[in-house]
Amino acid sequence: MTTVFIGSYTQEITPEFGGHGEGIYICEFDEYTGNLTKKDSLFITNPGYLTLSSDKKFLYSFTEVSKHENPKVIAYKIKDNRLTKISELNIDGGFPCHLLIHHNTLIVACYGTGSVSSFPLLQNGSFEGTSNTYFHKGFGPNILRQEAAHAHQIIVHPNKSDIYVTDLGTDQLHAYHFVGTSFKPNPNKNLQLPKGNGCRHMIFNKKGSLGYILNELTGKIHIIKNTPKGLQFLSSVESLPTTFKGIPSASAIRIHPNGKFLYTANRTIDCITIFKIIKEKLVLLETIYLSGKTIREFNLSNDGSWLLACMQDSDEIHTYEVKSNGLLVKRHTTKTIASPVCVNF
Repeated sequence: MTTVFIGSYTQEITPEFGGHGEGIYICEFDEYTGNLTKKDSLFITNPGYLTLSSDKKFLYSFTEVSKHENPKVIAYKIKDNRLTKISELNIDGGFPCHLLIHHNTLIVACYGTGSVSSFPLLQNGSFEGTSNTYFHKGFGPNILRQEAAHAHQIIVHPNKSDIYVTDLGTDQLHAYHFVGTSFKPNPNKNLQLPKGNGCRHMIFNKKGSLGYILNELTGKIHIIKNTPKGLQFLSSVESLPTTFKGIPSASAIRIHPNGKFLYTANRTIDCITIFKIIKEKLVLLETIYLSGKTIREFNLSNDGSWLLACMQDSDEIHTYEVKSNGLLVKRHTTKTIASPVCVNF
């Protein structure tokens, strides 16, 4: 059995967006059958994303609320598959939406304020008590969604030095790095992307030679190449079927651990699109349509044998077996987890 942590929305964030989950769910995943079983839950308001320390001893999340509601980052110790809160700090921003650990520092992106904050960590997993915050500025052509900067995800390049933040509002990758132990902007490596697409999430291949950006507002995948002069835009690929006529709402992107396959999700039509990676190209393999409602985040097991998909508005987790050709076969549906939005092995 493998322990899986799942974050959920516990309240409405807007009249049309939110949920009624229990906070962080602690589950057991059977890697032989694909069955996912809820074991416990711990209440925290809107833990929209989770991240684990590399030694799996600590779990971190945040309260995804507006700035005037004082969002916090929270650290938990993991022992015997239970979570114990050990530290929390206020975030100088609003609606945090992504976080990760790098260089003994927790880095948080805030959608609402277009900002990025860093929180140094102590050896016991708690916060040191200081943080840096940087606010992005700008806007894009989509007046409804790009009226201001909206930081959406933090990505560490495989070189472990360059850090990028996708900004949905400005269609930019904002570059950061560490100067000593301080998290700092690195504007010389910023990358302006084609406007109006709304870059949401990004992932690099293992070598860091190529990156793939999923754009929420168009559903396109930007292919990015790492060159001696920095990141450069190569091309765009459609992740949605040609028959789709609605408004795209792309949500997540993952690469299989073997580096051969890429997966994207779109909420409007609840599909996962599967590509084969061939050099600098993406070749469409299949689009599968999900039976639940609103595919949010999904994740692959560490060995790449399974894919778990969070169906936010139908209160389900779908489990798929990943075949050797990259295609997915549905094996299980868990209906005991309300409003799931992220999953972490």
